[in-house]
Amino acid sequence: MTTTVPPVHGAGPDFRVDADAVTAERAWSLAPMIAGRPRMRVGVRTGRPGEFTYPQRAERPLTAVLPSAPAAVRLADKHGCIHTLCLDLDVGGHGAHQVEADRRTLSAWLDSFGARYVTDRSPSGGHHIYVPLAIPVPYRDAWEVVRALRSIAPSLDPSVFNSVHGCIRPPGARWKHGGYQLLLGDIDEASFILSTRNAESLWLSMWSSLEQERHELGMNEPAAPEPEAVEAAAGVSTTRPFFARLEAVAREGTTEGYKSRSEARMAVLVGAARIGMRFQDVVARVEDGRWAGLASFYAKYTGTVARRRLASEWNKALRFLAANGLKQPPPTQRESHGRISYTSPAGSHAPTRGTRSHRDSILQWLAAADRQLTVHSTSSRQARSARWVARALAEAAVKSGGQNVAFGVRSLAVAAGMSHTSVATHLKWLRSLPDPPIVLDQVGRLEHADTYLLVIPDEFGSTVPPRGRRRVFALRPAFRALGHVAAEVFEAVEDGRADSAVSASSVCRMSLTAAREATDILLSYGLLARAAGRLVARPGRLPSIAEYLGAHIELRDQVDAYRLQRRAWHAYLEWLLARPLGGQLGSHGSPCREPAASSPGNALPQGQRHSGGCPQAADTAPSHRPTMGQTNRCAALPTR
Repeated sequence: MTTTVPPVHGAGPDFRVDADAVTAERAWSLAPMIAGRPRMRVGVRTGRPGEFTYPQRAERPLTAVLPSAPAAVRLADKHGCIHTLCLDLDVGGHGAHQVEADRRTLSAWLDSFGARYVTDRSPSGGHHIYVPLAIPVPYRDAWEVVRALRSIAPSLDPSVFNSVHGCIRPPGARWKHGGYQLLLGDIDEASFILSTRNAESLWLSMWSSLEQERHELGMNEPAAPEPEAVEAAAGVSTTRPFFARLEAVAREGTTEGYKSRSEARMAVLVGAARIGMRFQDVVARVEDGRWAGLASFYAKYTGTVARRRLASEWNKALRFLAANGLKQPPPTQRESHGRISYTSPAGSHAPTRGTRSHRDSILQWLAAADRQLTVHSTSSRQARSARWVARALAEAAVKSGGQNVAFGVRSLAVAAGMSHTSVATHLKWLRSLPDPPIVLDQVGRLEHADTYLLVIPDEFGSTVPPRGRRRVFALRPAFRALGHVAAEVFEAVEDGRADSAVSASSVCRMSLTAAREATDILLSYGLLARAAGRLVARPGRLPSIAEYLGAHIELRDQVDAYRLQRRAWHAYLEWLLARPLGGQLGSHGSPCREPAASSPGNALPQGQRHSGGCPQAADTAPSHRPTMGQTNRCAALPTR
């Protein structure tokens, strides 16, 4: 039995297909043959009708059952190589007529090489062409081929190969506005093509035919000659954290600024050796997918040859360090200076270690504050966000060794994994509660932050800290990517308060659906495991998962941005205090002279400046307050 599938307006002639053979459930069975690894990302609604995103926190194992939401499969394997060349013809900005013309052009181009491929169509009129390869190729090579093909197919979108995390919705996947990716052709034939693959010579033939187009785009050759020296690493910094530029090369395989891929990978290895990494550390990152970009540089080597090549170049990197008088630091070397505030420079504070009784008192305050937030919040989302701000305050109290916390909103924002404006909003709400858990003890001035006193509300003074909780910390980096809900479920299991999604739902006061989704995500990343029917936490995997998801990069970028803003604020203060009226502001936290409320001449509309250039602002909503998150600050500049 056949039926006519209604075509999208302007998408060309009708396609008559076997309706039983191309049902979404059966077509989804092709997904594992297209994916580079058995992983998928399930779409998450953005808040706009019909709009979805595919964040890393929504990644989970590829299932045989068609997901109930739009889902996309990962194209690159853990070594940064793709097994199926996917050509994505996007109808947006081009129109269905152009997409159909490009589909015919690409089909004719592939037919000229004798290639076998599978095609599907989106309800919007876009098309995907899947070309199975016999040998995996680096995803950057695939990106170069797709970019070169845009000269004959303008609607071709190369963004699926922009990074090793690229995804695509396979045949049978749901579409965001309803409907499915419709397989064009017989599913048994498509399965045969994807399982038997194309000849090994196909890729080299396609690559060679696009030599002129790739040359015009300034792209690298796939197999660059090995350099005799490692001058690429001559300018490597001596900062202990891995350098942002080299990390981009290691994670994404970018070669911008380097003459060849060999030069880029040598720069990565020298940089890794310079900060004290061991060869085992590099191998682990290459093999588990954290450095998929670097792994793709060794894709031309097979089997154990790649490991031997990596070992040889690692020894070359060590020789380079020795020849240039750069000693490799021991991997166990730890920083001896203190860093109490995330936005303060290293060494600006003496290390502080709270006593056990102090930690216990902070844990009791945290438990009481958590209970109060649950009672007085108007929504679970508000309570959850405020709870993490309270956690950041508790961590700051442990670092400072007292009940008074004088940390800026940006430092608290880094600890809580949210924006500084959100932290300011929640701080204001917390201190507005009846019998509040925090009291504004001292208003901040100049470079000094507000000081908050942590107070256990009388109503909740008998609250007992959660069983198993003996540490005080805010959001751990991995959960910047996985989300605050996943963090709460993980900690409930880690502390022994929950052993299933059902119990986590009760303990964390969230819906069962949210708890199950968080549990699935944590299981998919190996942060939770099942043992004898119970969930068991694996906290030792948190650092590697954070690195794999790039959460440490997000953390670093936020800290760097806040440091720049803080320096700008301090520079402005120096300029302001040097002006004739600047002395009225005081210094080192001494009070400024407040304008008299009864004097009309001192009453300024919000945001208006005094003639001396110092803007004054009342303690109002965070969007109108000085951006330092404190009162009586200069509102025009970014601050701490």
